[in-house]
Amino acid sequence: RLTDNWATDTSPTWSPDGARIAFVSDRAGSPQVYVMNADGSDARQLTHLIQPGDKRPFGDYLRPQVSPDGKVILFAYGKAGAPCEVWTVPMAGGPAAKRTVGAPLNWSADGRFIYFVRDSKLWSYEVARGVDSEVYPTKLPVDGRSGGMVGMVAPNLKSAVFRTPQRNEYVTLPDGKFVRTMGGCEPRFSADGASIYWVNGPKDFRRWEIATNREEQVLGVPPVK
Repeated sequence: RLTDNWATDTSPTWSPDGARIAFVSDRAGSPQVYVMNADGSDARQLTHLIQPGDKRPFGDYLRPQVSPDGKVILFAYGKAGAPCEVWTVPMAGGPAAKRTVGAPLNWSADGRFIYFVRDSKLWSYEVARGVDSEVYPTKLPVDGRSGGMVGMVAPNLKSAVFRTPQRNEYVTLPDGKFVRTMGGCEPRFSADGASIYWVNGPKDFRRWEIATNREEQVLGVPPVK
């Protein structure tokens, strides 16, 4: 359960082993990253970033994502009116840290890199060395300035999907070619990169199988048969 009478809990994401859920809650008075067990027990606040009364509070979703080894949570943060930033916090607890400037997308499959968008280009951040590198010079349909940006890079770095102001856009890389446009929001690749999942509308969750160009509803009302 991610809501109660006093708080709004959003953006839940599983740890790779399925044992814990990272999420965002305002139960402490401002949006913070939390973690809890899969059954909803032992909810713990991990960050203490946005405080009531901040003159330039971050107004976008933090969108936490757990690293492949389950030890670190990636999230977006920053200040209102300033470029979005890439932040992390240990799953076990500890200080949150700014890593670089840009809108975070997702971890690499091995957890060595964090992919993000800055100046409408795809970048990587090497966690161990703290080094930024431009992945492709191709201009993307999002600029990476706002924390409201949603997107993900495929595991093989050959495609990406973004929620632009109008729609979901699937593009191939490195050419940046627009291949498919979808309605809705919250686009995500499957773990193997073979499919894209997204929220098409209220109570309407969909999947697109890239190789076969097959789209199907996986959850919705009326119930999927």
